[in-house]
Amino acid sequence: MQIRISESLREFSEKELWPIRFAAEELRKYLLRMGAPDISLTLSVDPELMAGPGEQSTETVAYDPKLDDRYRVRVRRTGTESADTPDLSGSITGNNPRAVLLGAYRYLSLIGCRFLKPGLENEWIPYSPDPDTYAAEDYVEAALRHRGACLEGANSIDDILRFIDWSPKVGYNSFFFQFELPKTFLERYYLHIANPLMKPEKVTMEDAKRLMMLFDEELQRRGLLQHRVGHGWTSKVLGAKQTGWESSDEVFDEETTALMAQVNGKRELWGGIPTNTNLCLSNPLAREKFVAAVMAYLRKTPSVDYLHIWLADDRNNSCECENCRKKRPSDWYIVLLNELDEAMTKENITAKLVMLLYVDLLWEPLMDKIKNPERFLLMFAPITRSFKNSFADYDPEKLPEEPPFVLNRLTFPKDVETNLTFLKAWQEKAFIKPTFDCFDYDYYMGRAHYGDPTYVRIARTIDGDMKNHKKFGLNGYNSCQELRSQFPNGLANFVLATAAVDPSVPFEERAKVYYRDCYGEEGPALFEKMSELSYCFDPNYVMCQTPRKDPEYHKRLEKAAALIDQIEEVTPADPFLNPQQVRHWALLDKWILYARIYTRMMLHTTAEEISLAQKVYEEEYMPMIRGLEREDPSLLDVYRLDNIIGRTIRWSR
Repeated sequence: MQIRISESLREFSEKELWPIRFAAEELRKYLLRMGAPDISLTLSVDPELMAGPGEQSTETVAYDPKLDDRYRVRVRRTGTESADTPDLSGSITGNNPRAVLLGAYRYLSLIGCRFLKPGLENEWIPYSPDPDTYAAEDYVEAALRHRGACLEGANSIDDILRFIDWSPKVGYNSFFFQFELPKTFLERYYLHIANPLMKPEKVTMEDAKRLMMLFDEELQRRGLLQHRVGHGWTSKVLGAKQTGWESSDEVFDEETTALMAQVNGKRELWGGIPTNTNLCLSNPLAREKFVAAVMAYLRKTPSVDYLHIWLADDRNNSCECENCRKKRPSDWYIVLLNELDEAMTKENITAKLVMLLYVDLLWEPLMDKIKNPERFLLMFAPITRSFKNSFADYDPEKLPEEPPFVLNRLTFPKDVETNLTFLKAWQEKAFIKPTFDCFDYDYYMGRAHYGDPTYVRIARTIDGDMKNHKKFGLNGYNSCQELRSQFPNGLANFVLATAAVDPSVPFEERAKVYYRDCYGEEGPALFEKMSELSYCFDPNYVMCQTPRKDPEYHKRLEKAAALIDQIEEVTPADPFLNPQQVRHWALLDKWILYARIYTRMMLHTTAEEISLAQKVYEEEYMPMIRGLEREDPSLLDVYRLDNIIGRTIRWSR
């Protein structure tokens, strides 16, 4: 077996070549496992693929070979009987080193390998000594530029490493670590706050620093584009010790307090939480300290590709002082971003900055514009949107009027179309010229997926969004999500990754192929049953977007039990299932029990039988998911389930 790296890559540094060297290692590993015959492959960056705008270019975003992935697979039989000539030869090329790695995984998929979920135990690598298996040709030009996940929920070291490893195998090209360090997300897992069945372990800031070096290296090895920070800048400006969403009892001096947003006549921590506390952005010192904090981070973190510049979390917490009232929060945000761009330009720092359309900042600026659009990306984060509808259901020329802006008295829309109105206004008014890159930061598997245990309905919404990004000026997504969202299978994550690369595949076809890979020949029939069941559930209910007492939802839930029975009746007919399919059938049995408990709990909740719902929650639901997490921590996120489902059960609307 010969897997060569082309000698024509001298223009790339050794570190830039890491993804190609890693691609060679991965091909060698998987082809040997498959029992491949003698094969000769050359890996290279192809100047032809680097050139030209291509079919995926848009009027607003120029094609960039470093970002817009293209790759080609050409492997053919040699047609010779000579012992000195390999049975097969060919090439895997891309327009950048990362694209070569994506092409390598595409080739492995074409010849029968399946990467169903994060983790090597969730892969199926067939054995096939037949040379004809390995002949394959394909050309891929990813439809959307931005394709990746953002760390949320509670995560172990293995969770993060597994997802990073899986990402390029299914077409993701980036990964986002929120905050400067991922201590909050690691701590949530290792303290096992919601799962007393697991032993708690402390995570220190030093642990997080060391681990970030490991994560950074694994991202660079694969050439994945790195998104960093977002939350935490305002806390850093204030000098707070907190690194997540923790509250603080610190006492700040007069100078620091003067930097805080004035809300309801007071300058103080918003709800006691530094991360949720905005700054007085009309104060030049606040902006100066913000710029200094960002510059210090950039100097010590050269691997960052996209640095997210976010203001405080939460909502209706913008500064109300006399000077800040002279402009909208989004205008002061633009002022800050322009000053930051100037500082980066002086030091020749080329990282891109991500600007955020989120809560108070959804209302577009009226007075200020971005001076250097090439520096910035626009990130649309419609956190209050409904997931019952997708972008496919709306026309960009027929969007509703924007809701009125009233400082700190804002009401945030639940419908998709009004959220898209905000996006359109920003696109039209925030830049001095119509050149910008824009992507969606969405929450498909951040909360809403818990409202549909099948994950089929949320997968449909994802598919509809991916196929309609371009018509709203979007060029991809970053998914703010729990990494452990693979129970009973990884359909939603798989659709998110693959539909963004090739949206031409119909949803039903993509889903049935995935189910066949997971369950064998009965997979498509099982998908049909799961799809029917998915319409019994409402993803908006767990997001507290509907009344607690919901007769219409209750009526649909009453149909679920019979459909779950029908799913249980679907059994594998093929006696020769591969180990991966055996594993998924066994997991389905556990999921059926989960779905029954979940349905009964929601039936009580929608009927406003709260004491009965809480009884099921405490005596059946939590014990089950805690046991599942202890048995296989990769399946689900108990911390997040307790947070979201527990709130649904306990809170009044």
